[in-house]
Amino acid sequence: MRALVLSALVLAGCGATIDEPSVCKTLRDQTVPSAEGLKAISVPLAVDLRPELKALGVTQGSAELSQVTLHVDDGVSDLSFLTSLRVNLLQPSDGGEIELVDYEGVTAPTTLVLDGGGGDILPDALAGPLSLQLTLAGDLPETTWHADVTVCLAARADLGLNL
Repeated sequence: MRALVLSALVLAGCGATIDEPSVCKTLRDQTVPSAEGLKAISVPLAVDLRPELKALGVTQGSAELSQVTLHVDDGVSDLSFLTSLRVNLLQPSDGGEIELVDYEGVTAPTTLVLDGGGGDILPDALAGPLSLQLTLAGDLPETTWHADVTVCLAARADLGLNL
């Protein structure tokens, strides 16, 4: 039904902006290296959301990071050692960074769910895998550990002609 209504709008020369459901991808079993003697460590992540965006027909519009979830998988029993977590989008074209998440405070036992932000990153998400950098700080473990990381975008698709 949705496709029929949208097709009718486009054929009539009308434009439409659609709030899409969250587009999420979980990266399972991500390795967080030992932080021997360090109070902060950065972990690079490549998150390719192009297949999910394509399946929804999102080729133009806007998207913002809506949520990042970090869930302990193996190597540590909880996240009580964390005092802050930052997520930045690295932009290889100009070497810049966009801060998407900046969290400080008491952490959840095994799962940390954080709201995102940082503005429109749809052009980056459509161009290729997002190059994200997680920076974890606190009394970090001196052993390697693993976590599942889920990244979600809230997308708005622009369809048709805006006359």
